[in-house]
Amino acid sequence: MTLALALLLLTPAAPGHPGASPPGGIPGPPDLTVPAAVAAPTASASTGSAEVTAAARRQSAGRRSEYRIEPRDILALNVEGQPDLTAKFEVDDDGAVMLPLVGRLVVSGLTGAELTTELARRLSDYVKNPQVAVRVERTERVFVFGEVASPGMYPLREHLTLLEVLARAGYKGPSEVLVVRADSDDRAAGVGVPDAAAAVDPARVERVNLWDLEKELERGALSRNLRLNDGDTVFVPRVDPNLVYVSGEVRKPGTYPVLEGTTVRQALTLAGGPSEQAALGRIRIVRLVGGRLERARAKLEDVVQPGDTVSVPETVDLPGVVTDVFSARNRLPLQLRLGNWLVVSPGLALRRIGIDTNALNSSGEVFTDYTASGGPSVDVLVDLGRMRLQTGGGVDFVYFQRYAGERAIDRRGSVGVEVEPLLPITLFGGWSYDNTRDRYSSEVDVRARRFVESRDAGLRVRFSQRLSVELAGRNWTSELAKPVVYQGVNLQETLTERTRTGTATVRYALTPLSALFVEGRAARHEFTYLPERDADEAEFSVGATFRPSAVISGEVRAGYLRYLALDPRVPDSRGGIARVDLLARVSERTLLGAGAGRSAGNSFRSQVPYAIIDEYGGSVRRLLFGRWDVFVESYRVMYRLKSFIDAPTGASEAPARETTQRYTAQVGVQVPGGARLAFDVTYWQRLTPPHDRDREYNALRMGLNVTYGAFQVLGR
Repeated sequence: MTLALALLLLTPAAPGHPGASPPGGIPGPPDLTVPAAVAAPTASASTGSAEVTAAARRQSAGRRSEYRIEPRDILALNVEGQPDLTAKFEVDDDGAVMLPLVGRLVVSGLTGAELTTELARRLSDYVKNPQVAVRVERTERVFVFGEVASPGMYPLREHLTLLEVLARAGYKGPSEVLVVRADSDDRAAGVGVPDAAAAVDPARVERVNLWDLEKELERGALSRNLRLNDGDTVFVPRVDPNLVYVSGEVRKPGTYPVLEGTTVRQALTLAGGPSEQAALGRIRIVRLVGGRLERARAKLEDVVQPGDTVSVPETVDLPGVVTDVFSARNRLPLQLRLGNWLVVSPGLALRRIGIDTNALNSSGEVFTDYTASGGPSVDVLVDLGRMRLQTGGGVDFVYFQRYAGERAIDRRGSVGVEVEPLLPITLFGGWSYDNTRDRYSSEVDVRARRFVESRDAGLRVRFSQRLSVELAGRNWTSELAKPVVYQGVNLQETLTERTRTGTATVRYALTPLSALFVEGRAARHEFTYLPERDADEAEFSVGATFRPSAVISGEVRAGYLRYLALDPRVPDSRGGIARVDLLARVSERTLLGAGAGRSAGNSFRSQVPYAIIDEYGGSVRRLLFGRWDVFVESYRVMYRLKSFIDAPTGASEAPARETTQRYTAQVGVQVPGGARLAFDVTYWQRLTPPHDRDREYNALRMGLNVTYGAFQVLGR
């Protein structure tokens, strides 16, 4: 019955009908017609509308004598000679009635004549030749169906209104209801819900916009709060004409009901608010105007209209930023995904096809050569819920046209795993390996083959949503493949090192995007060939981190460092250290980066056990137009050196200070297919005192970069 009623009721209101949606741009639900299977019998082409109407009335008249008892009807019984059985009885909600001698009898669905026959049969056991008369007094009622908590029949009390019956039925919120008025024939026949075989005159369907009704009630107007009549049916459809659709970078995309005067900002709030990637300056509204879809930019304070679609685009991803190849937002055309547990992301980088003005790293002469470098890579993510495995690797080919001895093949690989045996505890570990022949640092310009390996392990305990503690250990080794002499120093002896580190960190989340931390670190530095450089290091620091999705991302820390040399000839070093690395999105198209810090590190010089390293610089990343972008960066590094041990024979005297600086400029364009082309120029320079010009170093490198996959990390 409910399905047939729903099909009957979805008939468009007559134009200009008082119950239709008012003018002013608020659309009503789509026009739906009654399917032929449940409509009135279809007349032939020669049959007029009058004949159809007459047929419907004859069918209605036939139903009058066939009225069947329903719950809440009153049964007036008259049994001759039996005063106890001559009374009125109400049919309960289950369609049954309790009668003397007979007991509980289900009468719903019976006609008066059928009930008379049944009572006479049952009373014949107690009364000789019972004379029974039954008169059915139908209770006036209304019917409520659709999106309500308690659909069904409700007795019609005097002056019952639409709002009252909706409140009793548990109205759930759609802003429009349909009221199907019972016609006089149905009321006279005592018919309740319209029969599926009968046509419903569209003029009998009244559409009531409840929000318009609410506004009228505030002004004291009650015309839309309809007074219901016997046999009326109230239908609450699923379709709500006062909805807006919010899509894109919001936390809960979907449809939401809006009141008059709702702004774009309020609509975004209904959808859970914008995500961290939302570009609020490029919101668009899609609106149906005059049968055509129109798209227009929208401000947060603009007013939305029912039926609008509010589209929130994603903010522009600028190149030059370290991106996560495992992020769902960085899907590549060739990326392989198997469900949610396996992601394979290939990458390809042709980092430079260009010129190197100092191919042999000479301080006194210029050796210019054409060069190219790059190669393939792959990253794999396996996510099994409580276990997450991340691994990857790549190969880089370094080519020089003239100086074949500088050609090289570099290899790298890594694997990391996280396991959650218990919900508050996470175990993690990792291994990485680099076999590279590249410039060692800004202090050491020579390209020497070296092997770097790191092994990590630890556990993280989350005591609450905000507080966590992490314990970790690392074993890091760096070794040169063979002796390499640079400025009179054997780099294999001074740069082959093993460091074992233990770290304890307490982290407290201030917001989902920021956290404070306190960290303690202890390390042992061991040099295989020069044990006199062995030292213990202890560091304590406090700071804050900002996740990459925040407006400002990066890390800020400050602390105290003790560098305790194990050789008694080397004095200890104590002092403050700090590090700042921040990336700020100052506008949708511009990123500013800044970095500065002081730390302790190793020098390549054998007579310098360690150095205090100061570094600072900044960068600008700017989206120009379309897919074009520009990147500019400048960094300066100063090594504060002091000799504590006598220099070996043949080694040059170490200066008190050495400074290098780097300038980079790049112009790039993203091309279809996930690749990016860029032309960059990098200038390296080492500054020396006037009396020490032989250590000067200048190099200009320029060329074309081609990358596919995660953008390459520029800078340090």
